[in-house]
Amino acid sequence: MSSNPPSDPSDDIAPDWLSQATALGRKLRALPEPAMRQHALKRALAGISVADAAHLLDAIYQLGAQRDLAVDTQSLIDLLNSDDLSYAYTSSLYEQAKRIQSPIAQMLFSRLTNSEDSDPARSADRELTLGHRKSLARTADRQQLARLLANPEAEVLEILLENPLLTEDDVVLLAARRDGSAELRRLIGQSPRWNRRYRIRRALVLNPSTPLSMGAAMLHFLRRADLRQVTQSGALHQQLRELAADLLQPSDA
Repeated sequence: MSSNPPSDPSDDIAPDWLSQATALGRKLRALPEPAMRQHALKRALAGISVADAAHLLDAIYQLGAQRDLAVDTQSLIDLLNSDDLSYAYTSSLYEQAKRIQSPIAQMLFSRLTNSEDSDPARSADRELTLGHRKSLARTADRQQLARLLANPEAEVLEILLENPLLTEDDVVLLAARRDGSAELRRLIGQSPRWNRRYRIRRALVLNPSTPLSMGAAMLHFLRRADLRQVTQSGALHQQLRELAADLLQPSDA
């Protein structure tokens, strides 16, 4: 009996978005500085509708999960983590991302909940007792999980990381987020269930909030293209960049 081939993330992306995301992602990857990539991505979004932006960003993010495709998903993550997008635009983008069930909706939800202008109804979620939030972390309700993932405390995250409904996309976005304490990144990096996933290791290394010792240990598992990205990121600790350069020696540091 023949087995079915593994599913490809691009199978769910319309061909037009696939080609546009590939072209833009590779264009971003070719720019030498992270700030330049982020600015170029923001400029690309400014020229299209919010609905189209959600499709394009979703395609870039999902293509980034394919190890053989040279697209730059870090610029997307950096932009969604930054304050460069207005609250109104982020709200609209979140609604569109949620409509198409894109993983980037989680990060956008986090930006909205952490914003000073966020809806008071969402802030009420944070007023639940820690015991209640820990109980909800065991839920089989994806909507409740999304709310908890927006602002998880360490005690809540420990439970979330064991929830069977949590996906690799969820954890990649958590690992890439710049807000929150280093302890959250430490818990992800120490999770037996998740710390061997390449995309999660990459997101942790490229996150300045990850403890330096953990990032340095994970450097040895990164591919050369990602090591080069570490050496080019001015947001990362100098020692981490130097270690990445050493791993690239002698041919192409």
